[in-house]
Amino acid sequence: MANLDDWLEIGRIVAPQGLTGEVRVYPSTDFPERFLEPGQRWILRPQAKEPEPIHLLDGRYIGGKGLYVLQLDGIRYRDQAEKLRDSLLLVPVSDRPHLEDDEYHVMDLLGVQVFHHHTGELIGTIKDVIAAGNDLLEVELVQPTDHSGEPEPELSEKLMNPEQADPQSAASSQAFLRRKGRRAMARKAKIQARPKKSLTILIPFVPEIVPVVDLDAGRIAIAPPPGLLEELPEE
Repeated sequence: MANLDDWLEIGRIVAPQGLTGEVRVYPSTDFPERFLEPGQRWILRPQAKEPEPIHLLDGRYIGGKGLYVLQLDGIRYRDQAEKLRDSLLLVPVSDRPHLEDDEYHVMDLLGVQVFHHHTGELIGTIKDVIAAGNDLLEVELVQPTDHSGEPEPELSEKLMNPEQADPQSAASSQAFLRRKGRRAMARKAKIQARPKKSLTILIPFVPEIVPVVDLDAGRIAIAPPPGLLEELPEE
């Protein structure tokens, strides 16, 4: 797989559209001009080592489906479009848009450590960002261990899977996040079991719960409402 450090993913081709070579794309950016304004983009085909340039001729948004339909230069038939399935659409990092205050690129949040705002306790590390009505930070928790260094077995037995995010919303996860003016009802973020007993929790990314975002220091602080970090009872 190519090293994508120098690239921003803006979407993924998921299927052909019709018979004339158009492709359906689920976006991973909040900038519609990436798909509506003609010009050069880059495409990384499955198993390819390097992105290749491709010219966007035209694009339109399909309301209700959360996706764009694109016409790419040189792709005129359905069988050609089919070969692009699961390819990534990219732009160079240098083409990153300027963000306003209180806006963040997803790629800048990944790997950031999460601390408790009041106690200073390390809670975990951001592993993903999920768009599901309100932006959610998926945080891999610091796990307690027994004397053998293995996670406590009782803990995994008490875990529950988080509610499934809407597939269209998840597919259109944002390239940046806006927190201004957002309101979210504090609800229990459910913990899920991961491979190798990695535990994650979902944190609503709103100012009331995430008052401090210091990307220069590589940390954020959360002020969890009652119940957010408590273990969930078994059903």
